[in-house]
Amino acid sequence: MSTASAISNPITICMSILRDEEASNVSLKNAFDAFINSLSGGIQSKNINNISEELKEMTFELRLDLIIWLAEENISTEKYFDIINEELTEIDHSESHIILHETVRKTLNSFQKIVASIYAKEGVGGFDEAQDVIQNDRLNYNVFRFLESHPHPQFKYLKKWIDESLKFDIALTIAILVIEKEINLNQKRIQHELIPFLNKTIDQYGAYSIFTEFWKPDKDDFSPETYKMQILADTIRMNNGLQPLFLENEEDLEDVSLGLAMEAVSADKECVDVDEFLKELRG
Repeated sequence: MSTASAISNPITICMSILRDEEASNVSLKNAFDAFINSLSGGIQSKNINNISEELKEMTFELRLDLIIWLAEENISTEKYFDIINEELTEIDHSESHIILHETVRKTLNSFQKIVASIYAKEGVGGFDEAQDVIQNDRLNYNVFRFLESHPHPQFKYLKKWIDESLKFDIALTIAILVIEKEINLNQKRIQHELIPFLNKTIDQYGAYSIFTEFWKPDKDDFSPETYKMQILADTIRMNNGLQPLFLENEEDLEDVSLGLAMEAVSADKECVDVDEFLKELRG
């Protein structure tokens, strides 16, 4: 397993285990509690984007500790994905959180699809390989900052890929805490801030996964989520002087952007500026 693919695993997946009072790793549980407290304390006065920017490094460090713990507990990747599905089915929600719950389910399923494909590609069965790398030469989040100035675009986007997974993780954790009524967030912020942030970060994580060649979607995957990720990946390729893999040309991009903008109008019942939508797609 490459360390890069391992560190994209979300902390949220093991939330129920980490919050268990009988969890064997006390230091990891304390670190996780500190993470939750930082989220709970910040969400009332800051927007989710600002919180995610502030907590990226903390989330990264917690992930490394989580990987080591998963390896020590002999939790296979198969068991890991079982935990994902269990989390999805066991989250209880009120009527006021139906859309948020569905968004969590949809985005987490997208994440699982991407990571499962990466693991299958690398022949991964456990976390012990990444554990050896982390313990022998522990990565520092700041190391990835140097990639931002790398001349090769796919190396440069590795930092963006990691950051999007961290931001998604933070937003996902907030969403679950809101559903479980441990964080109070009004409906306006849920509908106009949290849900769009979840959708945007998983879209970009998927697009960066394609662009960096960690993930190649299945040929028979015609889901709208994957479709949009492929479009976003192609806009990145074209912005970096590379040929698109999915779109034929620039005109295709504009046509697709118009279609997605109209889809957004239908879903949100709001006016969408197509030029701004296209600008957002270009990143």
